[in-house]
Parts: sequence; structure tokens; C-alpha cells
Amino acid sequence: LVAAYLPGFLRQPAGSAIGSKGLLAVAAACAGERAAAPTGRYLKEYYGTRAAQGKALIAMLAWIEHPTATQLMLSIGSRFRTKSFQEEATRQAEALADRKGWTLAELADRTMPSAGFDETGVLELSYGERAFVAKLLPDFKIELFNPDGKKIANLPEPRLDDDAERAKDAKKALSNAKKEIKNIVALQTDRLYEALCTERDWPAEDWARYLNRHPVVRRLCQRLIWCVVEDEKTLATFRPLDDGS
Repeated sequence: LVAAYLPGFLRQPAGSAIGSKGLLAVAAACAGERAAAPTGRYLKEYYGTRAAQGKALIAMLAWIEHPTATQLMLSIGSRFRTKSFQEEATRQAEALADRKGWTLAELADRTMPSAGFDETGVLELSYGERAFVAKLLPDFKIELFNPDGKKIANLPEPRLDDDAERAKDAKKALSNAKKEIKNIVALQTDRLYEALCTERDWPAEDWARYLNRHPVVRRLCQRLIWCVVEDEKTLATFRPLDDGS
């Protein structure tokens, strides 16, 4: 019985920290993207028993200046199982969009994280004097290349002439990128599906800038057929290619 029940019991928070929710303002200012993952886990686990704490965490997300936090808040507002969390996330997202002078749709488009990859799908991982390169593939897997352009399986241990601290940061950046790519693909696939269902349209300039030139989302766009619409008439259909045409 102890083996069966103790692990679950130990996962339950002791008492309530809602009286100290003001400390979340410090987290919003300092934690950055690191706050998103534990917040998401907390909301999924305690959505049925910790409503006040969950709403406080959602409000915290709205004040974190990082795309990962903003996208988590938007996803809660559109598809979380608890209605009160959905409403709070939508309210906070609308307030954030208003502060920036954007619509909710523009906020969602303009805060999509890139996991550190540039427009061409390349992430540079510096060891100091030498740099390795991570390339994002069409199937969202990541290939690594050494400074000579040779494909490698993993980042090596730093040499004596490398910067050990930067090498450590490079390995951490690669690990975080792999995790973030999975989240980005899942969230943005759902967003594009919702856009299809609601027949959403984009100004051509916004579509090109925020979707077709995004290092991750552009690969999702290449799997879809798009329409050129003017005066509510479809003028053409097309599919963007990986060379940008």
C-alpha cells in the first residue's frame, strides 16, 4: 500500500501558496522561457484542484517577454480542458495584444519561437575558436556538422583549445532546441488546422514574413495548398517550396 500510494501523495503540494502569488512577478521578470515548461506541467496536473494557482500562473505567462511563454498562453486559451483556464488565458492574451497594438491573430503569428534556428534552418553552436552547425531537416530532425562540414552524430567533448563554458552552453542549446522543436511543431500544426477550419486569411506580407520565412513553420506551410484571394475571389492556388519560391 505504501509503494502504491506514497508517490502520488508526495506529489501533492502542502497547503496553498496563493497568498504569495506576488512573487510570480519576479518570475515573470527573471525566468524567461524557463518558466513555460514547468507551468505547462503544473496546469496539466492540477487543473482540477488548483484553479486559483493555475490562473495566477497564466497571468505570469502574459508578462514574460518570450515567445515560448506567449504561445503556451495562447494554446491554453484555445484548447485547454478547463473553461476557467481558457477564459483567463484569453483575457490575458487580449490584454497582451492590446499592450503591443496587435490583434490576437497577429500576436500568435509574431511570437512563434524558432528554437534558436535562423531563417535558413541553421543553428550555430560555438565552442570558441571553432563552431559546429545544426541544420533543421524537412521532417524536423536535426543534423549536426563539424567545422569541416562533415556530418557527426553528437557534439564532441571540448578540446584543450576550446572554451569549456561555451561548449557546455552549446550542448545545452542543442538539447533545448530538440525539445522546443517538438512543442513548436505540435502547437503550430494545431494552429494551422484551426486556421483551415475558420478559413483564416493573411495579408501577403505578413504571411511571407511570419509563416513562410519562419525556420520551423515554413516546413509546415510547404505541406499545405494555399490560395491567393482578392475581393473574396480565389485567383490562384500554390504550394511554397523549400527554396523559397
